[in-house]
Amino acid sequence: VALSILKTHYNPKCDPQWSDKELVHKIDSAIKSPPPKPRGWLLESTERNLIRPTRPPNRRKEKPKIDALANVQKFIGDFRCTEQDIIEASPCKLPPLIHGEHFHRQGAYLISMLYDKDDLINIVSDSKQNEKGKWHPVGYGETRPRNEWLKRLLDPLPNRPGGRWFRFNPMDGKGISDVNVTAFPYAMIEFDHVPLDLQLSLIAKLPLRIVSVTFSGDRSYHALVKVDVGSLKKHGEHVGAIYEIMDDFGPDPNNKNPSRMSRLPGVYRGDQQQRLVYLNPEPSTKGIL
Repeated sequence: VALSILKTHYNPKCDPQWSDKELVHKIDSAIKSPPPKPRGWLLESTERNLIRPTRPPNRRKEKPKIDALANVQKFIGDFRCTEQDIIEASPCKLPPLIHGEHFHRQGAYLISMLYDKDDLINIVSDSKQNEKGKWHPVGYGETRPRNEWLKRLLDPLPNRPGGRWFRFNPMDGKGISDVNVTAFPYAMIEFDHVPLDLQLSLIAKLPLRIVSVTFSGDRSYHALVKVDVGSLKKHGEHVGAIYEIMDDFGPDPNNKNPSRMSRLPGVYRGDQQQRLVYLNPEPSTKGIL
């Protein structure tokens, strides 16, 4: 029986095929070598598996929905502030010129205050619009030393319908992923599901080391937070703790990684300005206002 099975099902798959004498030798060797388990154990194991009850799939528990707007209103109470209030509270007074004719120099001003001359800054100008009308950055952008960007940003950049972005942590110039980040001074938060006026009031009251606040040109303010940690792992831990605290206010969870981008101030997003409203390189946790 064994010889018949080997000749019918096994031997045709071999190249070259085994002779009858060689197959008989294999069978004799198998008979003379006592198996470690009783004959038929594979069949019995298979049968047990066939009748084994299957476990129902684990159902992921849905996270309870957060009423971000109600939580923000509860946190700030009757407090409200405007962009002008934030501008006046800025330790780095924004020069009047960069709010008027030389608005385009806001990006250079921010970069000059937050980065060292040897830092490589990545700026992305290309974007595409999705089916919902939202613009997303595309491509690798340009990575240049801080001082090169300072010279370039003294003149207006061409207007783009999607605006422009910059990676708020220095890069190595070899890529745009988290592994290409060379230092971890900043993180970013935004609350784009909350009305703009309440976003500003919330940011002004948060006990975080807010470094800068920039209007995105659409429905949110981007706040850079100083974390100043020494590694990718520590950045993840620190930022994770911040977002856990902010969770009730509905921060955008996609902004946690260190190679993430923020809106570059001093440029236009369509006909709207991406404008800088606050700058403080040495912030405290007391809040802006």
